Amino acid sequence: MGAGGTLSGAVTAATGGAPIVGATVLLGSRSTTTNGTGGYTFTGIPAGTYATVTASYPGFVTGTATNVVITDGNTTIQNFSLATAPTSGCTTDTTQTDFQAEVATNIDLTSSAGDALLSKPDLLDQSNATVSPTGFGITNINWAGQTFTPALSGQLTRADVELFCSGCSGANPNITVSIRATDRRDTGTDRGRPRLDHPRRIQRRRSGRPQDRYLQHHL
Repeated sequence: MGAGGTLSGAVTAATGGAPIVGATVLLGSRSTTTNGTGGYTFTGIPAGTYATVTASYPGFVTGTATNVVITDGNTTIQNFSLATAPTSGCTTDTTQTDFQAEVATNIDLTSSAGDALLSKPDLLDQSNATVSPTGFGITNINWAGQTFTPALSGQLTRADVELFCSGCSGANPNITVSIRATDRRDTGTDRGRPRLDHPRRIQRRRSGRPQDRYLQHHL
């Protein structure tokens, strides 16, 4: 067996002639990708005639060369000029593969296919777990509130509220929970105002201390 030969060339766009970086070139079971100038090289290829060599890249029509001859000690040049794929053609979505090509820090790219999940956990800042068993009385005209001042900086992302009904009768009413930024002089404007349709029970966790976060429950 001889020393083998080399196959090299460039992959460019048929329109405009720009080099296609990252194109995949296949020679039998061998595979490589084009470099920053669109070039590729296979070395140490046994001499012979190879049925097909292909070059492909998303958004382009795959190029194919047939009966490519490799000789010992020599370099065979095989260039590819790829046409733009028609808009009706199928392209390859490499988004997930591209994300996973690098080292992920504080992000989960594998547990849910197609999703990028931030691994930063919720941080409990302030809470009130000593409310009287009788709670606060609220009606359709009276509000109950709880204030907190945060010890952590950043955006409030979650507030858990526990509601219960004592001596209620009939259908459960709708409830509005209002979260506000406030100070000693003003209750501020709503930061969030979800409506709970016919609630049974929800849990509570909120961020803040007096004069900074204002939580209201309204029947």
